Amino acid sequence: MQNSGLVEIGSHSKKHVFYDKRSVRELRDDVKESYEQIEKNLGKQDLKIFAYPYGAYTNETVRTLKNNGIDFQIYDIGMNDFKDFDKNAIKRINIPCEMTGKEIIEEIEAY
Repeated sequence: MQNSGLVEIGSHSKKHVFYDKRSVRELRDDVKESYEQIEKNLGKQDLKIFAYPYGAYTNETVRTLKNNGIDFQIYDIGMNDFKDFDKNAIKRINIPCEMTGKEIIEEIEAY
């Protein structure tokens, strides 16, 4: 997938917990370990992206990851307003595995 040039591989954590309820040290270590695994399998990643599990973040987690080499952070459900685009706070739409293709399209069109 990565070699296709169509996909960027990023981290979604190893533990998949609510990081707004955990220490920033635990988050930092989890993301570091996840990128060690990614880079072990795919090579050095020039662009480092982190998508918060459940969209759960705090201002402190954003600062911590930014200060520890994460280029983009995806944190919330919704669409981005590129007028005030902040690469440390990219919004997302949550797509549970049981959603159909039609439901995914409807979710995207709702924004």
